[in-house]
Amino acid sequence: HTQTHSHIYRYTGLGGGLKQMFLASVLCGHSKVYGTTLAQSLKRAPDLPSGHPSYPGLYDSVQGGPHSGSMMWIVYHADQAYPRYLYTYR
Repeated sequence: HTQTHSHIYRYTGLGGGLKQMFLASVLCGHSKVYGTTLAQSLKRAPDLPSGHPSYPGLYDSVQGGPHSGSMMWIVYHADQAYPRYLYTYR
């Protein structure tokens, strides 16, 4: 039995073995690609390089993976994500 990476972050406080998870639309914009390198110390998206058309500024998100079999896109501002569906499951 394999689990998706997102299953680790499910909400389990409902009782009766029920779990919940949001499916969201996420605006990723310009992503800094890290591949399989782990950049766990990031507190915000990194600076754009000087040759980037939107310089000076920050990337909108970072992308990495596969990590534990999953590709990941990380955003640092809640207004970049819009919850679409709330799934409840066992």
